[in-house]
Amino acid sequence: MKIKKFNEYYQADIDSSPPKQASSVGDVFNPFLEEVNHLCADLIEEYDFSISIKALSDKVCRLMIIKPSFISNPEQNVIYGTINGIINLWNKSSERDWYLELGLCGFLNNIPSAIRKCMNLKGLYLNDNNIRKIENLEGLENLELLSFINCKIDSMNGLGKLVSLKSLNLKGNNISDFSEISKLINLKFINVNGNKTNDKAALKQLNKNIAIIKV
Repeated sequence: MKIKKFNEYYQADIDSSPPKQASSVGDVFNPFLEEVNHLCADLIEEYDFSISIKALSDKVCRLMIIKPSFISNPEQNVIYGTINGIINLWNKSSERDWYLELGLCGFLNNIPSAIRKCMNLKGLYLNDNNIRKIENLEGLENLELLSFINCKIDSMNGLGKLVSLKSLNLKGNNISDFSEISKLINLKFINVNGNKTNDKAALKQLNKNIAIIKV
């Protein structure tokens, strides 16, 4: 495991090297990363997964689980078990607000079930996956940003309970019914480009609080 500093960020990357003395921000992540390294050792070595953390501020961080597209896929139960394990570890180890990015190059078919327990989750990026159904998001009362770019979603059912949501990116999906956005009272930005609508006025009529609509 190693900690790198990038401008104002600190990034903690899992690798095969032993833990090193890190910055004060990095030290906060060390126990979590050591547990993740143990949990994911085979996945990281065999499939070249990358697991990293960036501290965006003293109180906010971003956890990224990335898989290169040119590496063969592990079994579905392996990847879901591992991702759920990482998320559960994080929930136990930190009370920070955080953002989660699962850049798994089309491998995810479903939203991992452990996400529903992430009460401090502020942003969720699930772009470029094969997700068809919005699920396992109930309980995310603090979620402000959600991105499903280039997935295969055809229904917004399940989004209406995300009352804190401010930014929603649905670019490149197959949605035709957007009535669910009327329930998102804090929504300020939505991108529906590449879906089955180009009617900004109709979307604005559904939710007058939205400031920016991209079609």
